[in-house]
Amino acid sequence: MGAIKQFLAEVNEQLRQITWPTQEEIIRLTSVVLFVTIIASILFGGIDLLLTKLMAIVALWQ
Repeated sequence: MGAIKQFLAEVNEQLRQITWPTQEEIIRLTSVVLFVTIIASILFGGIDLLLTKLMAIVALWQ
């Protein structure tokens, strides 16, 4: 039990040393992640649509 208490005390000490982001940083970084995710989704969706149409054209030729 002493080892577990020692471990938890060290974990608590490490958590106190963390520099947590401010609310403004969280909002800004979350916005960046959402923006990149939306752009990537549009890009991959467009590529998927293009390839689907291309495959339909190729299938008609055969």
